[in-house]
Amino acid sequence: MSRDIKLPYFEYIDTTVGLRYLNNNRVLYLKILNNFLSRYKDLKVCELEDIELKNTIHSIKGLASTLGMVSLSNLATLLHTQLDRENLCEFIKALTLVIDELQTVLHRDNPKIILLITDKKEDLDFLLEHLSFEYDIAVAIDKESAFETISSEHISLILLDLDVVTIKDIEAIKREEVSILVIENRKESEDDSLVKVDYISKPFNINTLKNTIKHIIFDVNNECTI
Repeated sequence: MSRDIKLPYFEYIDTTVGLRYLNNNRVLYLKILNNFLSRYKDLKVCELEDIELKNTIHSIKGLASTLGMVSLSNLATLLHTQLDRENLCEFIKALTLVIDELQTVLHRDNPKIILLITDKKEDLDFLLEHLSFEYDIAVAIDKESAFETISSEHISLILLDLDVVTIKDIEAIKREEVSILVIENRKESEDDSLVKVDYISKPFNINTLKNTIKHIIFDVNNECTI
């Protein structure tokens, strides 16, 4: 039965390597992937003291090698041998990519829904093109349909345009305990600054946009200043 289970596609994980180590036991492989995600998704690498950091890197090195996280395993091996800041930056980037991918791929059976609230066709086209592969997307072009969708769907994140909803509307949305990301193409106004929400600037940088969304939805953040 284990061999009949279909594994998802990963960009940063070579499943053939992982299955070879685990005698093609796909159930066990997916279980270990989930355990890796649970164990390291909240890891704040830069807050670790040298001894704890070295022990953590050693553990990640072994798991990454077993699971087929080739790039992460190589960087962990290098960093474990020579603990310097340049190698640490590369290691953090590789770990973040793996964690982000696991968050996205392993949760596809319970898809995250993003509600886009905007009446700008060019923004909708761009966001649908770049986000619809990873998330379920709902669209509202006015605040009436927006509130109707919020009340009827389990929304993970709202990406909204302040030309459609007001600051008062945002306060009402926040009472629904839904994360909000505001689209802006200007400097934050005095009124905007009264609302504690995240902002994403236009023109969109797709990498910044995707990383911001993942960090909000999955609460993943392994970034630090070296």
